[in-house]
Amino acid sequence: MLALPDMKLGWIALNRSARVFADRLELLNDTFLGASGLIQHMLPKLLQGGAAFTQAMAVQIRANLDTALARLSACSAVQVSPPGGGYYLFPAIQGWDDEEELVLHLLARGVLVHPGYFYGQPTGCHLMISCLTAPERLAQGLDRLIEGVRG
Repeated sequence: MLALPDMKLGWIALNRSARVFADRLELLNDTFLGASGLIQHMLPKLLQGGAAFTQAMAVQIRANLDTALARLSACSAVQVSPPGGGYYLFPAIQGWDDEEELVLHLLARGVLVHPGYFYGQPTGCHLMISCLTAPERLAQGLDRLIEGVRG
């Protein structure tokens, strides 16, 4: 919620039928998911300012997605669709058969992307683009990506 991946804290509510899993969930939580004392101490302050942060982050991600979709859709070598959720795009790149070769080609041009097969994308040549990036950096990366797949 607050984009703090190393500061995890959560709750699990169980209905009556799920209570049979309570002991196992408690063991998993204690073994792998325990909340640190630091995050527990910081929680009131984090939640106090959290709503404004979450709202601002959602606005930035939506703007980034809109920018990326518009720019990529204008390139004939790229087929892109809006995500079903989240902030990742998985465009298909025409004219390339090997995702790794494409990623290395783009990396040499200063573009940081992941091959689609990391994320179980179907056959063809796909990339993963995160729209969580700062808007200026995303725009630069998109320009380089488009130039890289055209040339």
